[in-house]
Amino acid sequence: MAILADIHFSPLLPIDIFDFANAELRNQWINEKGMVVFQLIDCVQIDRQIDVFVDAPVPFDLLYQGRENVDLSGTNAPNLPFEALSPWEKADYLALRVLR
Repeated sequence: MAILADIHFSPLLPIDIFDFANAELRNQWINEKGMVVFQLIDCVQIDRQIDVFVDAPVPFDLLYQGRENVDLSGTNAPNLPFEALSPWEKADYLALRVLR
């Protein structure tokens, strides 16, 4: 999270980016708010967004093996391949590509 904060990413919700490291808070967000992803936006380029799963829906090892590495302002950022996205995530991605 420190690297993301350094390159101008901050939570979409009004919470501290470093609260994500607190497992008790993450569980509270899941149980009380139904949170699935921790959304971060780039405060400089607001069209850039990163979603971090609050709890992995698929085993981490499996996703890590299929990752695609992307350069994010000079930092290597592993990403899920398009095929690993849920149908609604794919639809969101494609809709955003049309808007660009």
